[in-house]
Amino acid sequence: MTTSHATPGPQLAAWLKQTIGVGDPITLEALPGATSSDVYAVSVEGTRRFVLRLFTNAQWLADEPDLAEHEAAALRRAERAGLAAPRPIARGAAAQCGVPAILMTHLPGSVDLHELSRPAALHALAQMLAKINAVEAHDFPWRYRSWRSADDSATLQWLDDAPLRAKLRAVADADPPAYAPAFVHRDFHPVNVLWQGPTISGVVDWVNACRGPAGVDVAHCRLNLALMYGLAQANEFLSAYIEASPGYEHAAYWDVDAALSSNLHVRGGYAPWQIFGLPHIAAGELRLRLAAFLDDAVVR
Repeated sequence: MTTSHATPGPQLAAWLKQTIGVGDPITLEALPGATSSDVYAVSVEGTRRFVLRLFTNAQWLADEPDLAEHEAAALRRAERAGLAAPRPIARGAAAQCGVPAILMTHLPGSVDLHELSRPAALHALAQMLAKINAVEAHDFPWRYRSWRSADDSATLQWLDDAPLRAKLRAVADADPPAYAPAFVHRDFHPVNVLWQGPTISGVVDWVNACRGPAGVDVAHCRLNLALMYGLAQANEFLSAYIEASPGYEHAAYWDVDAALSSNLHVRGGYAPWQIFGLPHIAAGELRLRLAAFLDDAVVR
């Protein structure tokens, strides 16, 4: 794994100095794993103190011009709830930083994909998500929406099992289950969780947080676990989440919706998996794991 160090350009440097209240030297270190924006550790006099996120994806900004405002609001909600999340420092407009930006505190720990081979780690992951979903969100402005495309009629054609395809289609075309709105991270999965040894030290990437069904978070993480490690880990996580969230009942709809929203089995996985040390998973194996996940969902 390599990192790059750079001095911010004059415009961005001026905003950082004014916001942080320091002079030179400020350096930026590109953080690994970012796929939809540019993320940097900001060091002052050689010490990491902040994280800077620059929203550089023009299409994403065109669709959601309030991305920096959205993440800042999510971080403030997480901070008030005492969650292990970065604390927002400031938002920067494109006129100040070149692109919309958010500056936040730097959390200790690192992504550890090997840690999740242990059942105890899966339980810690589930307990952390349960804490997030338990946060009051009735007034949070951003609401859940499915990430499925408007026409996903061809997304299950790779499955050889025609009866399973039919069952999945019936689940997908049904109305979403009724739910009590929860605070939803919306992209909770192993690459967005930091560890210090066996303990979770933080959860990052809150830009998609919303008010919505907890099942969306559970299913999204379950799907990632099933593809990364196998169905047993996904089910261990679900059992631990149910234990941590009394009264929660997981509906197959959310698993199917998560699978239809994803193209990881087509893309050969998620690039940061390998960046953070997960062995390469062949496309054929990903499809087998996804088929097992979907079969389990409809049986469940």
